Amino acid sequence: MNALKYLILPLLYISVVGITPAQAQTAETSHAQIRLLPERSAIKAGETIRVGIEQTLDENWHTYWRNPGDSGVAPEIDWKLPEGFKTGEIIWPTPHKIPFGPLTNYGYEERAILLQPLTAPAPLPAGPISISAEITVLVCADICIPETSTHSFTLNDGSNTDNSTVIGAAEATLPREQGWPVAYSEDRGNLRLSIAPAQTGAFDDIRIETLALIPEEWGIVDNSASVVASIDNNILTLRQKRGDRALSAVEGLRTLLTYTDQSGDHRGIMLTAAPDQAATPVAAPTAQPATQAAANTSFLAAVIFAVLGGLILNLMPCVFPVLSLKVMSLSKMSDKEQAHAAASGFAYTAGVVLSFATIAGVLMALKAAGAQIGWGFQLQNPTVVYALALLLFVIGLSLSGIFALQGRFTNAGHKLAAKSGLTGTFFTGVLAALVAASMIAACSAIIA
Repeated sequence: MNALKYLILPLLYISVVGITPAQAQTAETSHAQIRLLPERSAIKAGETIRVGIEQTLDENWHTYWRNPGDSGVAPEIDWKLPEGFKTGEIIWPTPHKIPFGPLTNYGYEERAILLQPLTAPAPLPAGPISISAEITVLVCADICIPETSTHSFTLNDGSNTDNSTVIGAAEATLPREQGWPVAYSEDRGNLRLSIAPAQTGAFDDIRIETLALIPEEWGIVDNSASVVASIDNNILTLRQKRGDRALSAVEGLRTLLTYTDQSGDHRGIMLTAAPDQAATPVAAPTAQPATQAAANTSFLAAVIFAVLGGLILNLMPCVFPVLSLKVMSLSKMSDKEQAHAAASGFAYTAGVVLSFATIAGVLMALKAAGAQIGWGFQLQNPTVVYALALLLFVIGLSLSGIFALQGRFTNAGHKLAAKSGLTGTFFTGVLAALVAASMIAACSAIIA
C-alpha cells in the first residue's frame, strides 16, 4: 500500500507540472499564433513608434474585439517595460460580427493586427533594449480556450529591422473617424441613429445591405438583431433592436459602423453620437397591461423551468448522492415535534438558497465591475478542468482507502454541519450546496 502511495504522488506532481502556462504557450494545440512587430528596431529618445500585436488564428477559430458582444473576453496585454518607457491605449482594427450558436460576438478570424504606441524616455539608455509582453487571448470555436504566451523584441540592437510596411497595412484596417454629426434616440424599442454629413455622396461607397452597428459599450443593442438602414436627403437613418442597458448609463455613445465597400473590402467608421434633442421618445405599441402580463408570464415560466431544472439536476449521478445528507438528518427527526421538523426544513433551505445567492452576488459584482465572467466560465480553462478531474481522482483514491486526506481543514464542513439545533441544519444546507456545485463542476470537467 505504501509503495502504491509513493508511486501515485510523483505521478500527480508530474501531471500538474505538465500543464503549466509556460508550456501551454508553445503547445501544438495552440490555436492562436502571436507575434510582436515593432514598427522599426531603431528608436530615438522621446520618440514614439507603433507596435503590432499580430494574431494568426486556426481555421474556424476567433478572438475578440474590445466589446466582445454576447460572450468572450478581449485580449489582455501586460507589458514588461524598462524604466521610462510608456505604452498608449490599444488601437483596434475593424471587427466582424461572428455568430456563435444563439449568441453574436464581435471579433477577428484568420489574422488581425492590434496596434499600440510605444514611447521611449529621454534620455534614452545606450545599447540594446529588451521589450516583452505577456499576452492572453481567449480563442473560441465550438469551445473556448484561454491562451497565454510571452513575447519580446529588442530595440537599438543594430539590426535595423523595419516593419513599417506591415504596420501601414494594419492601419488600413482601422476604423476611420469621420466627424459626422450623429444623433441618437429610442424609437419603439429600437436604437435610432441619424447621421447627417455635410458633404453629399458621403455614403456612395457603402453597400447599405452590409451595414452593422457595433457599440463600444455592452448592452446598447441586441447584438443578434439586424440593422435597418435607409437614406433620405443625404441622411442615413439606422435602427436596431435595443439591448438591456439603459442609454442613460453610457457617457457619450460611441459606436462602430461596419460595412463592405464597393470594392468588397470590410471597412469601419467610428461614430460619436449625441442625444437627439428634437426626438420624442415613442413607446412600444403594446399596451402597458399586456406588457406587464407578458413580464409576469415570463417570470412564471422562468420559475417553472427553474423548478424542473432543479428536479432534473437532483436526479443526476453527480448530485443525487448529496441528497443523502438531508435524508440522514430527516431520519433523526422521526421522534421530534412537527414544528421542529418544519423549522429544520426552512433552515436547511435557507442554507442552500443563501449559498447560491452569495455565489450569484459575487458574480454580479464582478460583472458590474467590468469582468467578463459567468458561472461555468472557469470550465473553459484547461488548467481548471484538469485540476478538478485530478481532485476527483485523488478523492476517489482516498475513499478507496489507498491513503487518508488529513489536515485541520479537512473536517471543517462536518464540524459546522454537526452543530446542534437549527445552526447545524443551516450549515448542512450550505454544505450540500457546496458539495453539489463541486460535484457538478468535477463531472463537467471529466465530460469536457
